[in-house]
Order: sequence, then structure tokens, then C-alpha cells
Amino acid sequence: MDQAQIRGEYAQWLLSAGHTWRARVLVLEQTLFERGWLDEGERAELATMRRDVDPGWWALIWRGRRIYGCGESRSSMRVRFRYLCPMSWAALAPSEDASVRSCVQCHERVYRCDSVDEAAMHAQAGHCVALPAALASETERQSGRRILVGRPDWDEMLVRQIFGDG
Repeated sequence: MDQAQIRGEYAQWLLSAGHTWRARVLVLEQTLFERGWLDEGERAELATMRRDVDPGWWALIWRGRRIYGCGESRSSMRVRFRYLCPMSWAALAPSEDASVRSCVQCHERVYRCDSVDEAAMHAQAGHCVALPAALASETERQSGRRILVGRPDWDEMLVRQIFGDG
């Protein structure tokens, strides 16, 4: 049985279990995967429904998470923050791993990222990150700091993965 059949059966099961919106999200994701695009109505529907999708479930079903901004170069992708922390990387407590530090204010682990892909992976997991300002959106770069610390906006990054900047 191929992935399309498995996903089709899963969508049918979701419908029978009363999870209509999840079934529709799965169908739209399958359509995007097979066709490589969604029409305007499907894009709007998926964007609206995506706001209510559990991130853990989405991570399990979404196959396009490594495809950023359809039609735009990966080098143009930037990280936007849901929360830009006032703490600096230097002020965070070191750990046994040089790329991970702890915040003494909120007691979160902060992961140093050197690419948008790394930041996306940590954003999906709900982690705080530290990254060079050059990888951040224009708004965050205006802070003047060379390394930015905070919680990336996973929902916004995901929407850009699906729809690009347009």
C-alpha cells in the first residue's frame, strides 16, 4: 500500500471518528503533495484550518516541512520571532553542550542555530533559539544585536513554507 492509499484510509477513519477538520487538512496536504500547489480557495482553507491544528499531529502528517517558500531561494528565508527575548547569548548559562544554554530568567533551554533549517526544527519543537541576526527577519534585525534570542514563530514559518511570501 502506498502513502496516498494509507493517507486516504486515515482520512476516512478520521471522518468516521468525527474529526472532519483533521480529515480535510490531511486531504489538502495530500493534494499539495501530489499536485505541488493549491488553488486560492484551498490555500485560504488550509491557512485558516492550520491555526487550529495540533502542532504534534501536524508534524506527523506534514511531508513538506523541508520545502521552504515555494519558488523562493532558501537563502532568502528569514526567521521571525513570536517572542524576542531581551537576554543575550552571553548572559545565558552554559551547559555541557556548547550549542545549548539555559536562561536563568525563564529556565528554558536555548539552542544555538546557524541556519534557518535548524531554527525551523527547534521552532517546531517549541524551543527557544539563538541565531545570527542575519538569519532573522528585517524587523528583528533592527534591534541592532548580532545574536538574537527568543522563541521563533513556528506558525508563521510553516505558512511561509507552504505559501511563500506572496
